[in-house]
Amino acid sequence: MLPSSNLGHSRLRSAVSRSTVTEHNSLCLNVQGARRPSTSVSPSVSRATRGTSATLPRFQCQAFFQGSALPQQQSSTDTGRRGTLTGDGIRCPAASGPAAFAPSAAPTDARPPTMAGVGYVGIPRMKQNVSLLACTSSERPVTGHRGGLACPEILEPSGLGVPGTGRTASLRQVADPTYFFILLKEKHRDLRREIGKFQAQMEVLGREAEQLPAMRRRKSELEKEVEELQEEIVTINSAVTHGRENLRPEALATTAKEMKEKNEEKRALLDELFVSNWSRAEQLSSLQAELHVLTDASEEKLLCLSPEARRTYEGLREKLEQHQGDIKKVRQKIESVSEQLSVAEEKVQSDPARVRLLQLRETREQLRRRQQENLRSMRTGQRQTFPEKRATLLQEIEKVTGEIAELQEKQQRASNLTRSQQEREAEIRKLRLLAAKDAELSAFIERYSEGREKRAVAEAAEEAELSEAEKLSELLEEQLRAVPTPEQAETFTSALKERKTALQKAEQDLLEAKRQLEEKQKELQREGKLGQISEDELRVLSKHLEDMREEIERKLDKTDELRLLIEEERNQLAQSEQRLRSNLEDVQAEAEAATKQKNAIMKRLQANTVHQRLEQLEAELECHRRDVEAVRKAVDMQKQLDPNALTVACMSVVEKIHEKLRARTLKSHWRHHERTAHSVGGTFPKLSRTPAPVRNGNRGGVTAVDVA
Repeated sequence: MLPSSNLGHSRLRSAVSRSTVTEHNSLCLNVQGARRPSTSVSPSVSRATRGTSATLPRFQCQAFFQGSALPQQQSSTDTGRRGTLTGDGIRCPAASGPAAFAPSAAPTDARPPTMAGVGYVGIPRMKQNVSLLACTSSERPVTGHRGGLACPEILEPSGLGVPGTGRTASLRQVADPTYFFILLKEKHRDLRREIGKFQAQMEVLGREAEQLPAMRRRKSELEKEVEELQEEIVTINSAVTHGRENLRPEALATTAKEMKEKNEEKRALLDELFVSNWSRAEQLSSLQAELHVLTDASEEKLLCLSPEARRTYEGLREKLEQHQGDIKKVRQKIESVSEQLSVAEEKVQSDPARVRLLQLRETREQLRRRQQENLRSMRTGQRQTFPEKRATLLQEIEKVTGEIAELQEKQQRASNLTRSQQEREAEIRKLRLLAAKDAELSAFIERYSEGREKRAVAEAAEEAELSEAEKLSELLEEQLRAVPTPEQAETFTSALKERKTALQKAEQDLLEAKRQLEEKQKELQREGKLGQISEDELRVLSKHLEDMREEIERKLDKTDELRLLIEEERNQLAQSEQRLRSNLEDVQAEAEAATKQKNAIMKRLQANTVHQRLEQLEAELECHRRDVEAVRKAVDMQKQLDPNALTVACMSVVEKIHEKLRARTLKSHWRHHERTAHSVGGTFPKLSRTPAPVRNGNRGGVTAVDVA
């Protein structure tokens, strides 16, 4: 048996839950003349809790209804009378005819719920000015249970966690499962809200994903337009630069043709390279296939050979490997010798004495050639008389002066023609550029005007769409504000759902229209920027036109000055011609004196023995050079054949050269002494037969050969 206090608590809780559910159902049904349910509480409880009314939020009231309904389900068995549990945790009677409102159909302007008495929560009223019901201690409970029992602590404001109440939670409040059910329901609501937010975000992301391909297409189109505009800007800038630089169109055409020819040549070379590479690849593949076939055949033959033949094959293979190793060693030695030779040549070239000797030889050869030319001219001049020479020289001078005058006249004509042609071409080019610019500007102005018209049409259409959407939103808001009657609840719920879907669609259309409007505004801004750029270009082109006209006027004004300058230059050229002719006579006289001196010098040289000896020595030097070249060729051949025999061959050749040089020097000394003795007529002591030492830098050009 339960104690009387516990039994009273359970009965009181069931009575309170029934009374609150009936009150809520009557308010939800909103029927005219419905009976106001009432409950009674003991005087002790009413005294203690009469002044503890507070305002609670809606979610706590719903949680209170849910929590108060749970013990009723557990304790009582009469579930048919009490009704069913709705989606929001509100229990409605099963016998009632009209259905209750759905959670989504609740009005937006409901008053906040209030709490009168102890643990009884007020219900939000509708627009029919239904008065807020509250249970007091003087009213009689509908259930018929007796009052006067204690009220559970969970139904007080302190148990619901209302701000402003300073009571502490008791053990029963913590131990009661309704408290935790309330918290669980709150968490469920928070999770549902978060899920709704995430679903809205997912819808937004889905819309963006649907619009993404269209945006990408638009982006690609805009990029193409930007590239085309950049190409046009580049062409315009190049045309402007060419116009400023005053380049000839013929030169541009020639450069373009040259570039095309070069490109064609490069393409042909690339084709040839491709074909050659392809053919080489095919040849390589065929050779590899043949090599594979040969290797397979050789392996088969080796397998078929006798053991003696295999041994001989292996021996020959070893010898071949040895020969290959010897060849590698010889190649390494040749490379080292070639490196040493290159180092020696660099040292010889870096030697200043050797460089000076080479320079002197070159100068000597040049002097020798000049001497031969002078001798030829002297021989031809000796045959002619002086007046004939003078006449020929005068004829040559007249020819040269006539050619000079003709060349000057041709040059003047060509310069005048080129100037006039350049001026005409520059004017023609400028006029063409101006015509092209005018055409481009007119086309751009037409495009800009068409863009403006399109923009105005798009703005008007967008404004009309926005106005229609605003009207629809206003109508929907008015319809939402209108409160439906209980009889029309079901029809209104369906209509509200349809209108909500329509509203969502309208909002989507609004968002899309706003985005399109933003895109069009951006496009209009770009068009405005392009218009500014075109205006700036127009200003620059107009300035350039004015400058070109001023330049043309200046050039036309400078024609008289150029004519005066040409006349002054002609006068200067005539004066210079007279001076040259006067100087020509002096030069001719000097040439005659120089020829006389030259003849006298040549006679002396022919009579001199030293000159004759010099010619002999030059002939001997040429013979020595030929011998040296032959020796070098022999040394190179020996180096290629056998690098070890290089030193022996070089030493033998050097000994032969020394012997020849000694013999020739002895002969030359004997001849020189004999000639000097005959010329002077005196006696000289007998010369010894010993070979004279070879000096460096002798007149014959003989030098000692050093072998490294």
